[in-house]
Amino acid sequence: MLQWFCWRQMHARASECGEESYALLFRLTIRYWPGDTLTRLVQKRHWHGAARKRAAQVLVARVREEYEARRPDDPRWEILLAGTVRLVWECLCERWLNDEAARKVMRGLSEGMARDGIEPL
Repeated sequence: MLQWFCWRQMHARASECGEESYALLFRLTIRYWPGDTLTRLVQKRHWHGAARKRAAQVLVARVREEYEARRPDDPRWEILLAGTVRLVWECLCERWLNDEAARKVMRGLSEGMARDGIEPL
């Protein structure tokens, strides 16, 4: 459900990636979601500060590393995919900040993917 929520928010960009690549990028973003870091940022009132930007950079780097390991022949990272991950990040951050149920779902998905792999979502 979250995957399609973000798809609708950025339909043209997600469509450009292709459904399969977008789904992988989304799953990797959830897999590496820094929920504990974001919780601390909210508690310390640093949501709009540099620490959140740094958390995004770390997440994008992790997603890139795994994406390129899975799809080494896809040359679109710099042109299309990195920006798509950043848009998914922003979409999910907004949802995470304003929806406690979404926070719980994202935590559960992230923990499940860490334990079982990212394939089923």
